[in-house]
Amino acid sequence: MPAMPQAAPDAATRARLTAAAIGLFTRKGYAATSVREIVESAGVTKPVLYYHFRSKEGIYLETLREAMEEFRSLLDSFAPCDEPVDAQLRRLCSALHDLFLRRLDLVRLVHSILYGPPQGAPFFDFHAVHEQLVDSIRRLVRIGVERGELGGADEEGMTLAVVGAFNAVSETEMLHPRRGCGRERLNRTLTVVLRGMRAGERP
Repeated sequence: MPAMPQAAPDAATRARLTAAAIGLFTRKGYAATSVREIVESAGVTKPVLYYHFRSKEGIYLETLREAMEEFRSLLDSFAPCDEPVDAQLRRLCSALHDLFLRRLDLVRLVHSILYGPPQGAPFFDFHAVHEQLVDSIRRLVRIGVERGELGGADEEGMTLAVVGAFNAVSETEMLHPRRGCGRERLNRTLTVVLRGMRAGERP
């Protein structure tokens, strides 16, 4: 009888290694985390990590690449449509917020790399990922201006206002989880911002 495929156990092992690495990198920093600590936390041996990721640098970069690919795929799936721009912006921000909450462990790691002390971590272009987010929102804002749904000529200011609203709510979720902002708070915050952006209306 042929051997059964090992895809599921391998996937579970990769998930344990990834979770262990993210947690340790966030708490201790990349440079201060050893392969031994990662494998002990994941309950596997060093050869298992080397089989899946080849090295500590490999698990760091591949974990980020996989997460950022999920982020990019989400943005790519939101092609502009005939729906009012207000509704499109809300749907996009809600989907991004859901992804943010699902990957909160990784978001904390990214923040520790970007805003914490130098960790000696391999380079990863976080800024390009952020620019893709800004570009997606800017594209919708421009469409709203062209349709006459959004007023004013300051597309960049309106773009940053939407990005800022999303960031403020999402970061509150990360820093103060007991407040339980959720989608309702995000929607209410966007309502304030979008009301001020609509043509012919005042905040």
